[in-house]
Amino acid sequence: QITVEELNLNPYRTQDGALAIFPYATTDLELTAFIGSMSLDNLSDDSLASYFYSSISSSKDMLSLSQSLYGISSQTQPVLLQINSLLEDDKIPLNSQLYLGLSLIKTGDTERARVLYKTLLGKYLVTEGDFSHLKSDNDKDNVLQNTALITIMSSQLSEPEAPNFLRYLNHEQ
Repeated sequence: QITVEELNLNPYRTQDGALAIFPYATTDLELTAFIGSMSLDNLSDDSLASYFYSSISSSKDMLSLSQSLYGISSQTQPVLLQINSLLEDDKIPLNSQLYLGLSLIKTGDTERARVLYKTLLGKYLVTEGDFSHLKSDNDKDNVLQNTALITIMSSQLSEPEAPNFLRYLNHEQ
C-alpha cells in the first residue's frame, strides 16, 4: 500500500507547474487546487504558486478565480484581503463562495469561514432525516459538487452537520 506522501506526481505535472488528471492531459485547475491543498512536500515548490498566481490574473470567471485563490491560499500565500474583497459581493455563485470559504480556512481565518458557512446553510441547506445537502438549483451534479465542498468545509470547521452531508454523498453516489 502506498501513502499519499509516497505518490509520485511528477508524471502528472504540466509545464506550467500544475497537475493534470492523466500524464497526457491538459492542466486541471480544480484538481491542482485540491491536490495542492494537501500540502504535500513533493508539491511545495515555486512553480505551483506561480501557476496559481498566473491563473488568478487570467481568470475569466468567478469559479476559476475562487479555485485559484483556494490553491494559492494552500501554498501559504497572502491572499486574505483579496478573498474578503470578493466575499463582499452578494452575487457570487454558491460554488465560488464555497471555494472562498475553504480559502479562508487555509489562511487561518476560521471565524470568517464559520460565518460564511452559517450564512450558506441558512440559504441553501436541505435536511431530510439524517441526510443534508445544499441546493441552489435543480442540477444534480451541482448539488453533489456543492455538497462535497460544504462537507469539506464543515469537517474542517468541526461543524455538527458534517456527518449528514457525508451520508447524503454516500447515498447519492
